[in-house]
Amino acid sequence: MESNPLQPDPQSDRVALRDLLLALIRAQTDLHDVLRSKLHAMRRADIGGMQAAAADEAALLEECGRIDLQRHALITRLAARDAVRPGRLVRMSDLLPFITEPLRGELVTLTRTLRERMLAVAEANRVVMLVSREMHDHFRTLFSSMIQAVSEPAGYRADGRIETREACVLDAVG
Repeated sequence: MESNPLQPDPQSDRVALRDLLLALIRAQTDLHDVLRSKLHAMRRADIGGMQAAAADEAALLEECGRIDLQRHALITRLAARDAVRPGRLVRMSDLLPFITEPLRGELVTLTRTLRERMLAVAEANRVVMLVSREMHDHFRTLFSSMIQAVSEPAGYRADGRIETREACVLDAVG
């Protein structure tokens, strides 16, 4: 059978799928490392470290999105070629029967590894979110105690008269 130069070779597409999975695993691993770095910066109250980690995180999320779009397009093309679940969302497990060993085993392993990395990233995100929420609540309490109006009573003096507050820190620096 003569190959069509406009139609990509199915085996090269399957190898490209493996390469995209490897790239996603690397990106997820890097993302997990950045989230750990962000958490470490949060523990040290290192604003510069948090900002750098957030910038790295944004770049990695963009890269993950780009690679995932390529993966999705490739899976869709392979599914159309192999007539897998036409018109429906295609999963990797739907393609595996059409892929021969040893590539099939490698794809199964890579898919499991990617899932594990994504779960680790999700857990790291959960921890960062909890720490962020706690920091936010702490700062809100701290700032609200610093910006009370001067006209509010501060309490009572020893002689029983009401004592008013002095100018607050944030009144002076805005």
